[in-house]
Amino acid sequence: MVSIRKAKKGFQLRKRVGGGHNTIMNALQDCTDSIKQRLEDREKAGMVIIAMTLMTMFLLLAILFRSDSNLQKSLDEKNLFQKLRRTKAHPHLQDNAKKQPMKDTMNAVALDIYQVLDCEKFFNETLTDMKGNDEEEEALLKGVKGDERRLQEENEQHGDDKTFDMEKENEDAGDDKYAGKANMAGLGDGPEDGPLDDDFGGGGGMGGYSNYVPMTARHLFCLAASPDPPSKIVDEIKCDASSTKRSTLLKLWSSARAQGMDPDTLKKVLGVTQERKGESIQDHEYNIWAPQNDDGTQFVINQLNSDQNVDNGGILGLSESLGEGKLFVDVGSCLGLTTLAVTNKYPGTQVVSIEPASPNWLIQEMNLRCNLDEDIFHKKIKVVLAGVGPNDSDEDNMMAKLLWRSSSTTSARAWTPENETASAAAANNVDIELVVRLRKLKSVLAEAEVYVGASQTTIDVLNVDCSGCEYNLIPALDEKEFEAIPTIMGGVHWGYIPTSKLPSSERAKLTHQRLCSHENVAHRTKECCAFPDMPVQSSVPGEVLVKDEGNSQSGKNNKDSSALHKQSTVMDVVLDGLCNDFDKWAEEHHLYTVPDDWGWFELSSRAAV
Repeated sequence: MVSIRKAKKGFQLRKRVGGGHNTIMNALQDCTDSIKQRLEDREKAGMVIIAMTLMTMFLLLAILFRSDSNLQKSLDEKNLFQKLRRTKAHPHLQDNAKKQPMKDTMNAVALDIYQVLDCEKFFNETLTDMKGNDEEEEALLKGVKGDERRLQEENEQHGDDKTFDMEKENEDAGDDKYAGKANMAGLGDGPEDGPLDDDFGGGGGMGGYSNYVPMTARHLFCLAASPDPPSKIVDEIKCDASSTKRSTLLKLWSSARAQGMDPDTLKKVLGVTQERKGESIQDHEYNIWAPQNDDGTQFVINQLNSDQNVDNGGILGLSESLGEGKLFVDVGSCLGLTTLAVTNKYPGTQVVSIEPASPNWLIQEMNLRCNLDEDIFHKKIKVVLAGVGPNDSDEDNMMAKLLWRSSSTTSARAWTPENETASAAAANNVDIELVVRLRKLKSVLAEAEVYVGASQTTIDVLNVDCSGCEYNLIPALDEKEFEAIPTIMGGVHWGYIPTSKLPSSERAKLTHQRLCSHENVAHRTKECCAFPDMPVQSSVPGEVLVKDEGNSQSGKNNKDSSALHKQSTVMDVVLDGLCNDFDKWAEEHHLYTVPDDWGWFELSSRAAV
């Protein structure tokens, strides 16, 4: 039989032509296929070569562009350096009235500020925002004028109808000449609803609109570092950073960096700190720097402005204790507002201001340098970044952790309740945990060039308002050192400290007993009720507090007490009713039952509640 092979779909049957011819045809076909394959391979190779060439060119261009950018950046930095170098000869940037050229070290500091705070970019962003807001306000004003114009045209068209008589409408509105125009335009009720001022500068605008771009302490330091500060930003800040205060601000930046303030902390703190313009403290106006949402600042200002004397928490009644040749030591000085008030109220007083939280220390330095004459600041005030600790005679380098909160600068402490930190985070405030160095008070005073001793300077007034540091400071003083201080103001914080962070009851007893022997502390401190019969000394040096046994009235007598008089005790000076529920309060706050200092010295800034 003959079998016939059928062709599969897509294939052709080979025809057998003849033996030799078939072999030759196959060879020719193979040769043709080989040539085609080589041509295809060469085409692919050519495409690969072209692609590689393009990639190489792209990489070379990228390298050249990056090199050009780096070169441009290098040139920009060089130009900036040259500008800053020239500033030392610029008449507007010389050291105050001394007309001394800026030192080269200060130009190096200016460069550091410019780089850390990215000042050029920051200025450009601020100016863009200010321009945008100016355009918005201009458009708003055009709209108001257009409304007024239309009203006027309609009034003229109606003639004697008087329906749209603006003058009549203003008369109906009373004396408020703005009422007609403003109400018709929907812009409030006149001047009272016009410019909206706040404590941090700004305001402006109409009917709640404000074109103010907040100026922060970051702007302040950038102005001090800039060789060509933008005039629009210069005009917004009262502290003369671009001229008379430039040198002192550059020195402050250098000090902050040298004492361990890292760029991240600096940017956070400066970014939330703004200038409160025209703040009055004891009838003197200051431009105060403080975090915008800080509740503590207003509390301190209110306290300093009260008409209370030192016995009731104020600063009045210290004329015999402070003044020329007297020493005021403020432990836990926060933003320096008490220092400003004391310097103004009691001229000539030498002040040592001690603050453990570096953000507070930095803002305090800004407040003092911006608001005080250079001579007063350098000759009468020493600000020291340090905590006061329970150090023994051999060591002066203990550590602690504090939590600084921009919403409450007066509460930088080692025992912040956890629920407070949670609420701060929810409100987008800045919380920074700090590691601080605790030192002996004598060491801090020595750094401030104040030497306290038998034949040296004595502390005339000690202000202890440091969120619990009294439990470190007071027990660390020996009996002679403590008794040498005639006037102590401030208070204690046992009732505020969470149980898990309380110091020992023994430490508390010594602290309370010593502080409560001073009239102004005993007068308003519940912890002092533990010592009802303890004699107290007057806040006025040399004055003896006595009570008249005949009529049971307390009084003050500078002379020797007679047989009918006896020195006043805690119960004689304490506020009425303060001690009524003391036993219950003492039990609830574990006043007598904390066995050790374990929780007090725990290295944590937060406390469980």
